[in-house]
Amino acid sequence: IRDYRFGDTVSQINFKASARVPMSGSSASPLKVNNRDFCASRRLMIYMDFHLPVGTIMTSDDYESRAEQGLSYCSALMRDAVYSGYAVGFAANCKMHDGALSIRFPKDSSEPHMMEIMRSMAMLLPQDGASFNSLLEYDITEGMSDTEIVIFCYVMGEETLTRVAALEQMGNSVKVVLLTAEDLYEDTNNTSIIMRVDYGDTSFLFTGDAEYEGETAVLDSGLDLK
Repeated sequence: IRDYRFGDTVSQINFKASARVPMSGSSASPLKVNNRDFCASRRLMIYMDFHLPVGTIMTSDDYESRAEQGLSYCSALMRDAVYSGYAVGFAANCKMHDGALSIRFPKDSSEPHMMEIMRSMAMLLPQDGASFNSLLEYDITEGMSDTEIVIFCYVMGEETLTRVAALEQMGNSVKVVLLTAEDLYEDTNNTSIIMRVDYGDTSFLFTGDAEYEGETAVLDSGLDLK
């Protein structure tokens, strides 16, 4: 793993390593890459999925913190891609102040286009809006191909995975980045998704691989777990 350099492809970016780099007060590059070579086109489409599946246990503070983390990734990736000659597009299923339930920008390599996207990202509301799958379906219908795709999301559902597979079959490369809370715990088991399933009058709480620290944080969250 090394610092991002001009000419590196999006496929080389290691997002987990990048997350450990301070966003300010450091001379280090905000992006880290795997030190290996790739051949790719100069087209990039970035998606951010704000949807949280029903039953997923997550506090509002955690949700917003991960949204902020995802948007910072999007901004850094977009900036470095444009300055490396990529045509970059962006789509997200978020709510906007004007009542819109999603935003979409076509791929373009100009700096003004990038700044327009970033202004919209700064204005969005970190809330689930339109169906994320509808955003992917649009690009499938439009026949998008030969494009590097990066998806930032909380959880990747089966229907989304089906559309990801379709995009890959169309000649695109797809990288999915889950927005985790790894920076909060030394043991990554504590970042496991926790879900509640209701069956009639009975509820089940599935805690995955969460350890005592993670389970205690959920119990202390004030969420309705019964």
